[in-house]
Amino acid sequence: MSKYTSGINLKDKNSTSTMIFDKIKAKSLVFDVGCASGYFAELLVKKKHCQVIGLEIDEEDAKKAEVFCKTVLRDDVESESWEGRISGKKFDHIIFADVLEHLKDPEKVLVRMKKFLKSDGSILVSIPNIAHISVRLELLGGNFVPESTGILDNTHLKYFTKETFSELAKRAGYKISDIFQSSFDFPEDKLKEILSEFGLSANEASIKKLVSNDAVAYQYFFELSLGEAVSTNENPEMKKPIYIVRAFLKSVEDDHRKFKEEEIKNVRLLQEENRNLQKRITSLENTLPNRLKSRLKKLLKVRSRN
Repeated sequence: MSKYTSGINLKDKNSTSTMIFDKIKAKSLVFDVGCASGYFAELLVKKKHCQVIGLEIDEEDAKKAEVFCKTVLRDDVESESWEGRISGKKFDHIIFADVLEHLKDPEKVLVRMKKFLKSDGSILVSIPNIAHISVRLELLGGNFVPESTGILDNTHLKYFTKETFSELAKRAGYKISDIFQSSFDFPEDKLKEILSEFGLSANEASIKKLVSNDAVAYQYFFELSLGEAVSTNENPEMKKPIYIVRAFLKSVEDDHRKFKEEEIKNVRLLQEENRNLQKRITSLENTLPNRLKSRLKKLLKVRSRN
C-alpha cells in the first residue's frame, strides 16, 4: 500500500483536493490518474454520481480502488501499455492530484492525455509549490532535506512553481482556465526570528516578499482545457541569480579579452614602426659619404662610453 492513501475533508476550502472536487460536474465520466485506494473516487461516486476509471501503479491500492471505480488500470501512467484498454473513451475530467511531480516526463504525459479528453473537458491538477516560504528559508540556511511527504517528498522527480508549471501546460497544448492555491504562511515575528539567526535584518521590503501570495502558496490547483501548444521566447535561465552572475563574469572576461587583443595589436604596430625606422636608418647610412660614416661611428662610440 502506498503512503498517499488518505481521506478528504470537503469542508476545508484551503485544500486543493476540495478545489478539484468542486470543479467536477455531476454525473461526469472521470479518469483519476494515481487514484490510490479510491478515496477520491468514493466521494465522486457517492456525492456526484460520477463514473470513475482509475489508474494506479500500487497493486494493493488498485485492488481497494476497484470497490469505487468502474475500472482500475494497474499500470504506470508513463507506460503506454494501458491506453488500448480505454481506447475511444473521452472523459469530462482527468485528475492529476499530486501526481505529475512524481513523473519523469510530466509534459509528455499531459500531451498524451489530450486524446482522452472531451473538447469541453478539463484536466484538474494539484502540485506542490517549491517556492513556498518554508523551502526558501531552508535554502537560505544552506539546506535542502528530503522528507517522507510534503513539498520535499523524497519520491518527487520534478519541482514546480506557478510560473514553471504554467509554461509546461502551455507547451503541452493547454489553456489555463483557472488557478487557485492552498496557503500556509509564517507569522511575521517568526520570520524575523529566523532571518536574525542568519544574521539578516528583516526590513519592510524583505518581509513583503516573504509573505507574498507566491511565497505562502503551499500547493497550486490548475484547471486546464484544450488549446494550442505555445512556446515562449523568454529564456528562464537568464532570470536565475546564478546566470545573472555568470553573465556578469562573462562580460568581465570579454572586456579583458578585448583589452588584451587591443594591447597585442598596439605592440605589433610599435614593432612594425620600429622595423620601418630601422630600415630608414640603414638606408640613410648607405647614402652617407664614407667620411661622414666614419665620423658618425666615432661619435656613437664616444656617446656609448659616456
